[in-house]
Amino acid sequence: MLRSNLHSIHKHLAVALFLSQLVFVIGINQTENPFLCTVVAILLHYIYMSTFAWTLVESLHVYRMLTEVRNIDTGPMRFYYV
Repeated sequence: MLRSNLHSIHKHLAVALFLSQLVFVIGINQTENPFLCTVVAILLHYIYMSTFAWTLVESLHVYRMLTEVRNIDTGPMRFYYV
């Protein structure tokens, strides 16, 4: 099922990884300007933190899929977005 929560979590994780690579490739040569270097560093730290957060969400979701009796792979993802 392509509309499951696990696929949605994987999409968010893939987007975060893609954005981190994009910001790194664009910002690698922006070290001359201290302001741009700071902006790139802040963006990279934020995106990497969101990548780790989505990885945590994925592991929590897999844990809940294995331990709960009901099917949690469908329905709202408000619990994960928080």
